[in-house]
Amino acid sequence: MESASPPLSVMFMQIGDVYAVNIAAAGALTWLVYDIVLTASLELSMLVRTRWTFTKVLYCFIRYYTVFTLSINLTGNCQRWFWFIGYNGPVLSTAIGECLLLIRVNALYGYNRRVIILTSSLYLAETVLGFTTVAVEISSITVLPRTAATPVPGCLATSPPRIKLTLAAWIMALVVASVFFVLSLFKFFAYMPSVQMGKPTSFKDILQARKIMPTLSLFIRDNSFFFFFAFSLQLINLVFIVGLAERPIQQMGTAWLMAGYAVMASRLMLNIRTISDLVDVGESFELDSRFQSRSTVRFAVGITQGTDPSNHD
Repeated sequence: MESASPPLSVMFMQIGDVYAVNIAAAGALTWLVYDIVLTASLELSMLVRTRWTFTKVLYCFIRYYTVFTLSINLTGNCQRWFWFIGYNGPVLSTAIGECLLLIRVNALYGYNRRVIILTSSLYLAETVLGFTTVAVEISSITVLPRTAATPVPGCLATSPPRIKLTLAAWIMALVVASVFFVLSLFKFFAYMPSVQMGKPTSFKDILQARKIMPTLSLFIRDNSFFFFFAFSLQLINLVFIVGLAERPIQQMGTAWLMAGYAVMASRLMLNIRTISDLVDVGESFELDSRFQSRSTVRFAVGITQGTDPSNHD
């Protein structure tokens, strides 16, 4: 009887972990649906009034396909379920969310060729590594059989034997998000009137930037929120993977990562539509977040436009 105790305790631990993961997924889904309800009127107005662009398609996909993914649980065939959630879970949400951020960063730089090459290379490396990691991980696990006595929904499987590739994928995601954030900050300070006049930039100058450069300030604010939120969720998942590598509960943060990207994507797109209705930024400033010209940024009325010194190939 003593020899049967360890496997039984492990089984109860796994069941408890799966239950915790299910609760976390339900909470993430509830939060995402609540956010959709809160922004329904503004979102409907944006979807109806703006033309269909690639960015708009990405936006709709990450918002509503994430709801679909978090709502289903294919426990009838756990082998297929792991492949489905592997390719339609955090790796897809991260890919779409980072793509939206990539478009915004390149818009800030007027689609400068060198910036496009840098950001696209980082994005492709992150995405390829992420999907490759999914394939390697799922191929290496063994699905544990479910019985009628299993008290919670969900699938059980052995842990991947190696997590080095997984760690590399999460670290790469952190690096790419950090680079995009630094590029956004650099552009913000490059447009500061004090910088363009060769004067030191004070904290007061930064606070006044919201009035002087409303559109750019909103860009930077939303990009900053996106970065810190995504970075925090990715870091939490990284800690779970390292600290709980042998337990199903390591996946508890993935649902929140998916929902987080869907929520932050709405802020990236909806907030810029709100400011574009208040400030005349032209028809070209649609959901794809393009500035009116490749060398200037829109300032508030009465403020001289600044020339982007870094926008020359």
